Amino acid sequence: MIKKKFIDNIRKGLGKAYLELESAENKEEYKESLLYACLNDCSYYFTIEGSKGVYLFDLINLFDDADYFKQGIINFLQNERPRRNLLAQLLDILKCYYYQGDLTIKPFLNNYYKQFIENGKWTKNKILCYEYLCITLYQIFGLKKVLYILKDIERLKINKNDIDWFLSVISFKYKNNATIQSFLPKDEECTTQKTNDHTFEEFLKLAKENLFNCSFAHWASDAEFEKCIHYLEQTKNEEDIIFILDAFQYEDCPKTIPEELLFSLLGLHGKKIDFEIYCTLSYRKSKKVENLALKLLNDKENAINAIHMLMNNYKKDYKKLLIDAYKKIRFSFHEYTMLTSYTIDFMYSAKKDLPDEILYYNYEKSYDAFDREYIVDCMKKRKLLTKELLNEMKHDSDYNIRKKAIKWYAKL
Repeated sequence: MIKKKFIDNIRKGLGKAYLELESAENKEEYKESLLYACLNDCSYYFTIEGSKGVYLFDLINLFDDADYFKQGIINFLQNERPRRNLLAQLLDILKCYYYQGDLTIKPFLNNYYKQFIENGKWTKNKILCYEYLCITLYQIFGLKKVLYILKDIERLKINKNDIDWFLSVISFKYKNNATIQSFLPKDEECTTQKTNDHTFEEFLKLAKENLFNCSFAHWASDAEFEKCIHYLEQTKNEEDIIFILDAFQYEDCPKTIPEELLFSLLGLHGKKIDFEIYCTLSYRKSKKVENLALKLLNDKENAINAIHMLMNNYKKDYKKLLIDAYKKIRFSFHEYTMLTSYTIDFMYSAKKDLPDEILYYNYEKSYDAFDREYIVDCMKKRKLLTKELLNEMKHDSDYNIRKKAIKWYAKL
């Protein structure tokens, strides 16, 4: 039987999954759930967090028969073609088996590599998978295997720009190896895209190409900025409106769209545009924005924007309002939310009368392990970390959280 709450805690990367399994009277009840977690992508923000392979292996090690999971992973890899994030997770788990002394991992990976390059079309996903597989083989086999892989890259005519992560890793590791250095792409082989978005015309051109760039808000002259504002006042092109609004949605933006204009646009273009206007206004501090936030708190679609508005217009009278609104927010594994980032900016201080409860709630509910480190830092600054929480954090999926928790726990 699948234990949904246990798997949910694994997806979040919380140490409580480890503690629950460690203290379980019957660990066999967790076997199916943990194997399910291993064979399904548990990464939330892979580009920043990486895979949860090492974290999952720590859970596997709580079982006496860890080979059960290894065989499940091997069988899966022999019969399925996972996407990159899942493959990375599986390879990281197998790498942990190898580092723990399991010598069967080497021949398996050798054979898996041979089958991988010869079977199936070279899709974008296969290229991404191949790059991670190459990095894993380099870590386990070393230079001899790297040189073998480079020959395959030449034979298969793989674009070097598509595997630049792997190439940068080995070029740094083997900086004195002439063969590897000669293989690296020359400057003329590297495709770089240079854009100038400091004029409003170039800025809109990027919008047509679906390329977002926020530097216009930083570097545009006053005259170009005025062109932007005038266009925003007149246009009915929703894609352009969203593109413009997105460029001004961050802290300390040096140029800002006039608040009066933003309010005047509300209701003219539909809910999608209104949502983006609320996002832009959420960075403003004013009585009008404060009143808007109070109206939007019970609007499910805009509750996060309303919370952000109140954070930037905070009064101690809003403490309970914020806590109550925060508790209604549903964090999703499948959709990123900026709420954690807003909370970090708001709560990272020693001020009194702040709603400390939202830090506990965010820690428990958010799937973002990268930002969770900063939530933990906020909790530390506000002296909210208990012995029980630190004991849990010692088993978190995030390395920095584990490192800090071990250090802080020892000082209690």
